[in-house]
Amino acid sequence: LFLRLCHFLLYTLLFLLKFAQAQASFARATLRLWLLTLYYKFDQEEMVRDCCACQDPASSASSVKKLDHVALVVNNLVSQTAAPRPRVAKEWCLPQPLLKAGDPELHHQLAKIINFLVLTRVPTVSVFDQEGLLKKYVARIQSQLKKLLEADFRHLDLRFQPSSDQSSLKLSFQLVASSPGAPKNQSHSIHFLSEQEDALPSLLKASKLRSAQLKSSQENLQALGRRQAKIGDYAEYQQVHFGGLRQPDLIMVFNSPRRVLQMPGFPFLERELAEIVECGDVREGCFRAVEFIECIERYAHIEQRWGK
Repeated sequence: LFLRLCHFLLYTLLFLLKFAQAQASFARATLRLWLLTLYYKFDQEEMVRDCCACQDPASSASSVKKLDHVALVVNNLVSQTAAPRPRVAKEWCLPQPLLKAGDPELHHQLAKIINFLVLTRVPTVSVFDQEGLLKKYVARIQSQLKKLLEADFRHLDLRFQPSSDQSSLKLSFQLVASSPGAPKNQSHSIHFLSEQEDALPSLLKASKLRSAQLKSSQENLQALGRRQAKIGDYAEYQQVHFGGLRQPDLIMVFNSPRRVLQMPGFPFLERELAEIVECGDVREGCFRAVEFIECIERYAHIEQRWGK
């Protein structure tokens, strides 16, 4: 009888421990859900605006790690008339869903990210997709961007300057009324780029420079090709690929298959000195303001060691 009583007490204690553990797990999950809801509620564009207001533009202009060029890479874009992808049995193994280039939500999200970059005083923004499908919708993205910028820069005169290239946008801000914290006159440029097949000859020429000397010196092919191409072929390569733009400091990649970093068609010479961040899906509600701030902070914390 004593042993049965001990067994009963032991099983009762184990049951109470399991019940308490289940209740604690449920309470943690409920609290996490409430905190995430509150987190997403305050995750607005004001966070980016407040973070940008904390930085002094004069001090950041003299900083070595100032962002001069940010590249946005959008993968898995298809045209509006593309046939839908057939369904398969294992939905979980599908890559990142295809995005239609004419989707208004995609245009709004791209305009929102460009607006964030303008708020952080980035003078040059390039949007890259392999097929060049976004070049057809530059006017739509411009209209979305204009609405966002007019809401943020009410004290400035916003002007889109006409450009000879239809795949480029030129922005200029002029101070209208003096207000505390208002930035000075500034200009920004947004370029929509794609893969160019005619850049391959100049790329191969730049990578094969002085190949005979490499066998004796055992120097790095990429470093030597880059060093020799700076004065000639690399400038031509830059002009073909990026229209003479300087290398991007930060590359934000969107919609990679299964969130594995992929940049098909993006010039590999442009990746050497850039910080690359995989940002997931670019559709509405998937890329938030907090994630943008994390990308900027990640770039701010990297070490830049300049060799000779």
